Amino acid sequence: MRFSVFSFFLCFVISASGFAATIYYWVDEDGNRHYSDEPRPGAQRMELDDPHTIPALPPQSDSKESAASKTSADAEYQSFSVLSPAVDEVVLTNLGNVEIKLNIQPSLMPEHRIQVILDGEEKGSYLTNQFSIEDVNPGTHQLTVQVREETNEVVVSSSTTFHLRRLGGAQPIPSPLRAP
Repeated sequence: MRFSVFSFFLCFVISASGFAATIYYWVDEDGNRHYSDEPRPGAQRMELDDPHTIPALPPQSDSKESAASKTSADAEYQSFSVLSPAVDEVVLTNLGNVEIKLNIQPSLMPEHRIQVILDGEEKGSYLTNQFSIEDVNPGTHQLTVQVREETNEVVVSSSTTFHLRRLGGAQPIPSPLRAP
């Protein structure tokens, strides 16, 4: 499938570059403007400039030497965010356990750890991008997750707000659409 999509794209680019230089246009009796690559009686010829192109960036060095010399101070995470719980998500649980899932790219560096802070209180350190925190009381909570170095310096941080509700009849789940 990948080959056929690439082949189609390549054929399109090659064929488009061959006929895109001259276009004809005409206006019909209703005032609508029409375009074609073939001449027709009453059509006017348009010359199009070559398409704008942007040169590709040179490839970056991927030597083992440069990767080995990279220190934690040089480490950069391209992406770090809390996937779950999502912003303003309502977590339903009777046990008070909240499953945390993180998006971290590239993977967590060996000299780093993940620090979890819930409502300003540190809840623990983790070495994976998926874990759970326990004994969370019902209510609205601010979750901050940080990647920290061995020196405890914060490398990157992400936050979210979520709402924990207990299952059962004592606490109704708020609904955005209520009958008047």
